[in-house]
Amino acid sequence: MYKIVKIKKKYKGMAEVRSFVYEEAKLKKKGLRFQYINFEGKIESVMSIPFEELGRGFVTARGIRSKINKNQIFDLISFYWEDDREKEKKEKEKPQLELMDDLFAGEKRI
Repeated sequence: MYKIVKIKKKYKGMAEVRSFVYEEAKLKKKGLRFQYINFEGKIESVMSIPFEELGRGFVTARGIRSKINKNQIFDLISFYWEDDREKEKKEKEKPQLELMDDLFAGEKRI
């Protein structure tokens, strides 16, 4: 299960989420799924962060006052962007690389 977060921009290759959204996902034991929306309003790429990996996030800004709810103050939690398609591609390549490592592990190098 994932909490969907739609973003329109990435700052320095990172997706940012407000701390209250992050905390809500943690309480419900959900991961976060960022959907990067392009200028046409279409989903350009997706990054999924399972609940178990939410600790990867880090605070990039503290004490931001909401423009909509004046009494609300939040932090920004950031995650380095890793597109799900690229991540899947790496995972498919990994077993092949491990096989090559196993083949050459027995060789003696001079």
